[in-house]
Amino acid sequence: MKQYPVRSTIVAVVIVIVLAISITSILLFGNKKNTVDTIITNDNTTKTTTTTIPKTTTTTSSSTSTASTLSTSTADTTSTSLITTSISTTITTSSCNKFLTEITYSTGAGSDPYSVTAADVDGDRKIDIIVANKRTNNIGIFLNKGNGTFATQVTYRTSSDPYFVVAVDLNEDNKIDIIVANSESNNVGIFLNTGNGTFITQHTFPTGAIPQSLAVADVNGDNKLDIIVAHAGSDNIGILLNIGDDKFSAIIIYSVGSESHSIATADINGDNKTDIIVANADSDNISVLVNIGNGTFANHIIYAAGSSPYSVAVADIDGDKKVDIIVANSNANNIGIFINKGNGTFYDQITYSTDSQPYFVIAANMNGDDQFDILVANRGKSNVGIFFNRGNGTFDPQITYPSGVAPYSIAVADLNENNKLDIIVGNAGSDNVGVLLADCI
Repeated sequence: MKQYPVRSTIVAVVIVIVLAISITSILLFGNKKNTVDTIITNDNTTKTTTTTIPKTTTTTSSSTSTASTLSTSTADTTSTSLITTSISTTITTSSCNKFLTEITYSTGAGSDPYSVTAADVDGDRKIDIIVANKRTNNIGIFLNKGNGTFATQVTYRTSSDPYFVVAVDLNEDNKIDIIVANSESNNVGIFLNTGNGTFITQHTFPTGAIPQSLAVADVNGDNKLDIIVAHAGSDNIGILLNIGDDKFSAIIIYSVGSESHSIATADINGDNKTDIIVANADSDNISVLVNIGNGTFANHIIYAAGSSPYSVAVADIDGDKKVDIIVANSNANNIGIFINKGNGTFYDQITYSTDSQPYFVIAANMNGDDQFDILVANRGKSNVGIFFNRGNGTFDPQITYPSGVAPYSIAVADLNENNKLDIIVGNAGSDNVGVLLADCI
């Protein structure tokens, strides 16, 4: 079962996106190109993520805390939106919990980079950065020079207001393609990789109103990656089934809560089918849609979250090989964790304090201890927060690292090939992408 998810996602990105998320996906997922085999978020097997590592994921936070989408040996990550996978190898990250001052790369004046992910788009086995520039209506690609520094972005035109971006091999040609949610054009754009890290002009597929998040996963068991979209303007999600030859079905709609803002995928009940998790920002809850076979889903089950949950990720945070759910409750200034009871239902959220306006969340094993840590982009405080896992599914108070202005998304990946996960931030308020390299011996 292929998955990618999240957010996020996982993207992927050395991150394995999420065990199930293709976990998301993030996250991503097992050793099967972003598929979630066991636990969420790149955790295809126990808690080390084994997966094709896309290196993508999250950022931000400040230091305080209140209690509160594969498997590479230890470099796991997950995220709300599907993490992209890029290098099909297993890597082991060494312990690290310190990061250098952010290095920034311009995305262009007035660009508003809302979403960032990472993947090897040109086949040189180095992780590149992909960003969705919302106000300038393009995606930007920063190619890795080989030492963790990046060339000036190359841009490709999108439709109006690209809000979320995912990188993944969509058509199984061993090349990373790019998918973008064009929020004001009400479509999804797909950029197919030509083979040398350049892309053909986007091909678009209609969606519902205001698509703001994407995940990629095989939802109907045909070994093709489908696209799942969160529609903030129509309070539902849509599924575009992959019918082969780079074509997709008309969108299939499922109702969820109000302003569905973020989406992740994972097998939450252990039946080897991809389920869907949605953060509903306006109704202050999450929706869980269980796959009942053949890519169809039961009515959503609702769990109360905090105020304005803008981002969702999945990962096995307590080591029981069951996928848990993490949300960023933006107006409550906290993250919420929903522990899986073991049957695909969840306990009430436990919260941990963040800084102001946490907007994006991912999960990744940042310090090589085989435990999923949580990263959050604190938009209102302009920093990235990291909650280190104590080993039993509880977390230390966040440690924060300054970012650019108003970080809207984060990803993680080993950008300089030292077996340590670095952090990538989309700084919407300062029109740049920030890179925080791991600083450890």
